[in-house]
Amino acid sequence: EAENSLQKFYKQLDPTNTFNPGVGKMSKYKGHCSCC
Repeated sequence: EAENSLQKFYKQLDPTNTFNPGVGKMSKYKGHCSCC
């Protein structure tokens, strides 16, 4: 899993999690949560 600083960078770069969902073993869901 990506380190916190890298996760923060990805979230700033792609706030809606649409470019490459699941990168760095992060959430594959839009908006970086499992609710959407």
